[in-house]
Amino acid sequence: FSGSDIRLVCKEAAMRPLRRMLNQLQALGHGDQNMSLLLKRNPVTLDDYSDARRSMQPTSNSRLASQIDAWGDRRERFGAD
Repeated sequence: FSGSDIRLVCKEAAMRPLRRMLNQLQALGHGDQNMSLLLKRNPVTLDDYSDARRSMQPTSNSRLASQIDAWGDRRERFGAD
């Protein structure tokens, strides 16, 4: 996973409790008390992160990383333009 991939996994994990809260808020009705209660009851959990991680595919792979490293080595040996 690249840094951008990890960022997206974290964003997706953070969205999962919000989706749960929206469903619960629709069932309970709107109101400040309900929203405050839902915020306390719906933290981001390890399950949210794990589910988000499983739902995403990395945008990079080891072959691409090796190619980038080789390109960097060639630039160092022959000088950067």
